[in-house]
Amino acid sequence: MREAGRPFEIGPGNRNWCERIESGLLSWGGDTDDRTNTFEVRMEKYIDLDVPDDTVGIEALRRIAAEGPARHQLGVVLDEGEKAQPAFTWNDIEMDGTKVGDLTNCTWSRRMKRNIGFALISVSAQAGDRVVVRREDGPIGGSLCELPFL
Repeated sequence: MREAGRPFEIGPGNRNWCERIESGLLSWGGDTDDRTNTFEVRMEKYIDLDVPDDTVGIEALRRIAAEGPARHQLGVVLDEGEKAQPAFTWNDIEMDGTKVGDLTNCTWSRRMKRNIGFALISVSAQAGDRVVVRREDGPIGGSLCELPFL
């Protein structure tokens, strides 16, 4: 029972790791870095570019909207590998031997029977492209796809 005058000891929580990724649910800070903008991670529908000019960051958002983002978020379905365990490290993604982005998370999908994750990747890479993910256990091939997975 809670003591009088003492706040509830409740902290933030999230869905099951695998379900979050399968459903394409973004984790701000986990799937983003300090350079990520909302256009890169499928959040543009939540941006109102018609706010007053003195709104913090609006000039940058208007510029990005006009020029287009440099990166976007796609899914990655890996070809093989041990069942991924939750980890909080990003892994390089390459196309034709050149780094084009990062795998921001990876999990074993029981429903898909594959390792899947999110790619924060150059807009030059598109769904259907083949990539190589540089994981700790070695390079693993994969295919980019639209989100959500399921």
